[in-house]
Amino acid sequence: MKILIFFVFGVNICFAQNRVPFDKLTLENDLVYENFPDKLFTGNAAKIRKNGHVVYEDLIKDGKILKRIVYYNKSNLPAIESIYFENSHKIKKEIQYSLKESRIDITQFNELGEKTLSEIYENDKLIYRCEFVKNKKNGREFCIDKNGQEIITEYENGKPLN
Repeated sequence: MKILIFFVFGVNICFAQNRVPFDKLTLENDLVYENFPDKLFTGNAAKIRKNGHVVYEDLIKDGKILKRIVYYNKSNLPAIESIYFENSHKIKKEIQYSLKESRIDITQFNELGEKTLSEIYENDKLIYRCEFVKNKKNGREFCIDKNGQEIITEYENGKPLN
């Protein structure tokens, strides 16, 4: 998990280089253009407030948004990181970071936009994991309660089996 955090902050540093404000780009048919309609954009684009705060920024390649990082208000710390499927505007993986505790929530989706996996880490330790099919719990749900006890429940089509 520490590697993931270092990766995110490393990506954050890379994102910070050569940001282009979104108002200098054109979004048309889910593609980002630097010179509409002639040149697709590759690089980092950001929504920046007048006070200089970066609200969010995108990593874009050949006009396609690959990743978006939304920042906490008045902070350069990431709140949500969204990774997109390569050929669509649909989210493949979303990572939410907490400011108050060392908690990271990770949700994965299929190309239909349906949730397939949910995980929660606290202090680099997995405390919750559940698989989904068609947005319903399906398979093994693992969690650790407040007393540190592991609880495992099997689900099928959203209904507990045990």
